[in-house]
Amino acid sequence: MNFPFKESIIPSQKMNTRLLWFLFGVCSLWGEKTDLLFHLHDAGETYALLPVIRQLEVDYLVLTTGVAEKLVGEIPKERLRTWSDLESIEPKKVITGVAHERQGEVLDFFSKRQVPTIAYWDNFNAEGQSPYFTTAHAVERRADLLLLPCEALVAAFPERPTRVVGHPTLDVKEAAKIALWIGGYGKDYEEAFQLFKEGMATVQNMAVLIQHHPKTGLRNDLKLSEALSIADLVICHQSTAAFQALAAGTPVLHVIPPGQSFDSLPLQKGLAKKVSSVEDFARGVQEAMDTEVSGFFELMGIPENGTESCKSAILEGLLPD
Repeated sequence: MNFPFKESIIPSQKMNTRLLWFLFGVCSLWGEKTDLLFHLHDAGETYALLPVIRQLEVDYLVLTTGVAEKLVGEIPKERLRTWSDLESIEPKKVITGVAHERQGEVLDFFSKRQVPTIAYWDNFNAEGQSPYFTTAHAVERRADLLLLPCEALVAAFPERPTRVVGHPTLDVKEAAKIALWIGGYGKDYEEAFQLFKEGMATVQNMAVLIQHHPKTGLRNDLKLSEALSIADLVICHQSTAAFQALAAGTPVLHVIPPGQSFDSLPLQKGLAKKVSSVEDFARGVQEAMDTEVSGFFELMGIPENGTESCKSAILEGLLPD
């Protein structure tokens, strides 16, 4: 069978070229546009730039390589990109660190596309024996602007645009409070621990220290007495260690999941608080922190010198008066 138009359906070389340009134009329309693109690789620039990223009110994406991939958990997943996404991103401005050659490649890639580029120098030294400095100097010069942490470094980068912006990790912040979770064991405890983990995610400016129950066999870095001495708040399920915290004047919050019941004299006396939902967790923490823990021994009817009282009771009748 003959096909009189057979040759007409085979594109010429000229048509192929036009087709490629057309497809390139279509693909460019599909590029992911954003105001800012950050490329984080090393821990230094990651820790320095994360506080900045958290306060952004413009659209941004974060491309991660190296150790930064494990350090950006607080960035929404929908804003994270990998190396394979690089060519599809169309930012208005690019910001990188200087620790890795790949960051230099990112700067080169976008500089060729006339996208303004910035490099952040997170180190307080300009020179050193570490190979880091050789790489950093090779990378920073490929950026339009270099951001520096202090004035002392300006002289180390002559004849290139620099700007001293400080180091975000040094910004004065209110010291975080320490919440000590005193662990337990059993099914009811596991439910409470899950509620604790979800609830603490809603609490701001509070560090968490976990003290495992001895029966779990898990290792603790501190003795319970040491952990209690540095805690600003003790959170637990139904642990009697709450009494030790209250005796030391440390507020206590009991985590009691729905369907579980728990009562104690400190709760009845208003010396401790409890919470039963993730939604109320932050409020429960604040209420516990605001609780005046005083008069514990009097309210509970507990002799203050328990060691001497116990010893006297045990030795009574054995020693001569």
